[in-house]
Amino acid sequence: YQVSYGTGGDATLEQRTAQFEMPSLLDIGMSYDFLFGDKAEDAKIKNKLTLAATFTANSFSNDQYKIGLNYGFSSPKAAFHIAAGYVMEKSIFKKDERTNALTGLTAGASVDVLLGKKKTALGIEYAMRLSNPLGVMHTFGATISLK
Repeated sequence: YQVSYGTGGDATLEQRTAQFEMPSLLDIGMSYDFLFGDKAEDAKIKNKLTLAATFTANSFSNDQYKIGLNYGFSSPKAAFHIAAGYVMEKSIFKKDERTNALTGLTAGASVDVLLGKKKTALGIEYAMRLSNPLGVMHTFGATISLK
């Protein structure tokens, strides 16, 4: 805050409550879905392509620009998704200047199956992300949705 004295001069005072600053970020993004095939709500087979872009403003590291594409296919018995994306930031390919070990390309896929009369969903997921110096990070997952 700023304090003003009767002499016309201003003095600025900053008082910290902690010895460090909290890191923060701001994400601004958008996406658009392209629907293919029968667009009726009761359609048995649905195809969707999603294009997404995001800007991330980081307080203590480089800002990031992200773009992604996701294709989804669903039927009454199963669903399949495949996705790819790219994360770009300043100096990402310069080892001495980058602030992030994750270097660009991302991809993934998932399969979900609906079982029984109650449509219990079982799914498996896989995702990968390039990193430097580690190479490729792999992530596996499983989902169970009980209704």
